[in-house]
Amino acid sequence: PQHWNTAAIGRSGFDINVSLSQFTNTLTVILRVSGENALDYFRLLRAQAEVEAARVLGPELAWEEKPGKKEHWVALRRPADYRNRADWPAQHEWTRRQLEAFDRFFRPRIRTLVLPAFQPEEEALQ
Repeated sequence: PQHWNTAAIGRSGFDINVSLSQFTNTLTVILRVSGENALDYFRLLRAQAEVEAARVLGPELAWEEKPGKKEHWVALRRPADYRNRADWPAQHEWTRRQLEAFDRFFRPRIRTLVLPAFQPEEEALQ
């Protein structure tokens, strides 16, 4: 089984998830962009924040556009064996730090994201 938890980040279509996979022994913190216009919002956020996000959150940050899917991720991963109880405090501390950092970094940017006005194809050609 895979285990995860989701937290709101202040805007519909955006949330922060933490996931622990026993199959890959990976702990992941994810900013998930979903819903209507998810790809447009994801690309806009990436264009506005990718460079600074790598500096603030770490160069390992992955911007995962998922073609044909209804959600896209910004993810940070670390190895984590859930069976190793001695490592649980380190896993919990890493998770806490990353969740707080994701919230601090992404929340204000998500609040101010505005997609450019839609132009019907005819108007765009003129």
